[in-house]
Amino acid sequence: MSEQHSKFGITASFRSMFMALAGLWVIELIDTFLLGSRLQRYGIHPWSLQGLWGVLTAPLLHGGWSHLIANSMPFVVLGGLVRTRGEGRFWSVSLLIILVGGAGTWLFGGTGTNHIGASGLIFGWFGYLLLAGWYERSLS
Repeated sequence: MSEQHSKFGITASFRSMFMALAGLWVIELIDTFLLGSRLQRYGIHPWSLQGLWGVLTAPLLHGGWSHLIANSMPFVVLGGLVRTRGEGRFWSVSLLIILVGGAGTWLFGGTGTNHIGASGLIFGWFGYLLLAGWYERSLS
């Protein structure tokens, strides 16, 4: 087993994902209790120039506690698995998913809608892991 995939690497990967998840929970706490859910308007608004900023902010925002709770476990598990493949790989894959997924949402989403949440990132990680497993076909 390579150093990158060692037990310590896996532990550190999941620890960092729990810290990132804590950040998402802090954002939701602030949005819910201090801002009256006003941050939610900073999602992706298809075909709106102002809504393009949402490509970067949407993965950090959620439509309430049930939305965040539903995303929490897959965020940690799939994100942690991607992180075990290396820090640089994690950030490049995540940024690519956020930009391509966000641009796709902006281009093909319905006008007058607002898209928020980390689901696009989570499904992107899932797709990446499936493709990596398919092409590498290695359990080590």
